Amino acid sequence: MVRIKPFRAYVPNKQYVEEIICPPYDVIDTEESRQIAQKKGERSFIHIIRSEVDFPENVDPYSDAIYQKAKENLLNFIKKGYFLQENQEVFFIYQQQWKNHIQSGIVGLTHIDDYINNKIKKHEFTRPEKEEDRFRHIDITGFNCEPVFFAFKSQESKELEDFINRFVMDKQNLLYDVEDENQIVHRIFRISKKEEIDFIIKHFSHLPSIYIADGHHRTASTVRAGLKRKEQDKNYHPEKPYNYFLSVTFPSQQLKILPYNRVVKDLNSYTSEQFLEKIKEKFLVNKGKSNLSVHEFHLYLEGEWYHLKLKEPYLRKGEVENLDVSYLQDYVLDPILGIKDPRTSERIHFVGGIKGEEELKKLVDSGKWKVAFSLHPTPIDALFKVADAGQVMPPKSTWFEPKLKSGFFLYNIDSE
Repeated sequence: MVRIKPFRAYVPNKQYVEEIICPPYDVIDTEESRQIAQKKGERSFIHIIRSEVDFPENVDPYSDAIYQKAKENLLNFIKKGYFLQENQEVFFIYQQQWKNHIQSGIVGLTHIDDYINNKIKKHEFTRPEKEEDRFRHIDITGFNCEPVFFAFKSQESKELEDFINRFVMDKQNLLYDVEDENQIVHRIFRISKKEEIDFIIKHFSHLPSIYIADGHHRTASTVRAGLKRKEQDKNYHPEKPYNYFLSVTFPSQQLKILPYNRVVKDLNSYTSEQFLEKIKEKFLVNKGKSNLSVHEFHLYLEGEWYHLKLKEPYLRKGEVENLDVSYLQDYVLDPILGIKDPRTSERIHFVGGIKGEEELKKLVDSGKWKVAFSLHPTPIDALFKVADAGQVMPPKSTWFEPKLKSGFFLYNIDSE
């Protein structure tokens, strides 16, 4: 049984919505955040999720003043009418359209106990410093400012997916229809009828589990904030607001995963010829490119593309060790290039698949990077298998696209 709950969301004033929404905090750095703030102005949600933009460049982005400023900005956004609160508890559907791809998910509140009891399954480790950052942001502001991106297995609730698909056909419930700077269209629909709310709650309760697609740090952080409040509350009740957090849950067959590609600075003292010979021990290597299947890679080196196919004797069966990111790490990055821990090595850089192979070519041709690897996307079923087995994927295994925009929803975990 998975719990979901409607809520009295704070949503953008329609006249400001295009100014407000911005990319999520974890896909932009401080410099990019400052550029967004300068371009979009004082109403940009960037002033809440990356409030360091309101300070001089030499200020520590993790100082107490940064989080206090985020809270101040958030309360001002509400006071000035940039955000308005719903007058009843509702769900939403968040639909995104990127080229010919459309995905639609249910926006609501998820209970922290479902995470603690593994009804919400994860497939990545969190990094302590990133988790601490978002925990302090949630704890000090008292708000969930960015939803977690969840998925449910489509085959486990055709009724729920059919409901979503039917609902978005009726435009009378459409709140926002906004195209962003990447030509991705974001549509928000309000679900307010009791029978529809009850339907959603019922069918979520039939799901055995849901899965974190994107937002492991946000989930862990908001659970920590809820548990802190539980410990301090002498009148604890499991339905108090801090027990819930903001989420968007999509049917799995609607989701699009792109590869998370890699570039490396050097060949670990090998010449290009020696490096390719080492690769050939476990891979069939041909010049040129063709469409990638699982267990195949593209490699860019010295102005040439190569197609790599893993030799059959080296295939493995475990949920994690059979992932392409694992083969690349275990057969190339570690033994040949000497990159033991890709999370800490400064010799490797990760490139989201949204940027395409042209970005890899550009990086290598610039001379700052020596070799690039393009991967086949990790299948969503592989993510489920890893999570169901209680295991975790190597870092940077999946890149979900399109990303959820920040600024469409606020949830007050400290409301009475």
